[in-house]
Amino acid sequence: MIPLREKHIPLGNLEQNVSCDLNDFSWFDQIDFRRSDGIVFTAGGQSYYFEKAQVRRLLCAMTERFPGGMATFDAVNAVGLRGVNAEVKMAGNKTKSFFSLEKPKEELERWSDCIVNVAERNYIDGYLKGGWRKSIVTGIFA
Repeated sequence: MIPLREKHIPLGNLEQNVSCDLNDFSWFDQIDFRRSDGIVFTAGGQSYYFEKAQVRRLLCAMTERFPGGMATFDAVNAVGLRGVNAEVKMAGNKTKSFFSLEKPKEELERWSDCIVNVAERNYIDGYLKGGWRKSIVTGIFA
């Protein structure tokens, strides 16, 4: 996916894509990290394919290796996870998603003393801005 992404979305001056197995932390060595510069990790659509214990292990290892860094990723609750899996199944795909969070701030901050200031945004209110109105049904599903 990384070559395709870079073909269509050029990297910014301070950006780096890393193609790796997220369960093999040797990819940490590819990151030129200086705490004084800070760091932001973005992993959209990745967490769904891992068990909660794997995500916890990854995030906790990242807090040790990249202190003061920030990570952004998406997740759903258990109801949303059932919906995601149902949609994928209806598309004829056998891929299954596993990861969900019920109360992201509470759950994530319990994983490590280094995981702090967790912020949560729902998809509709967190990303879609300006003039767009959602119905009550859309709001419930979001």
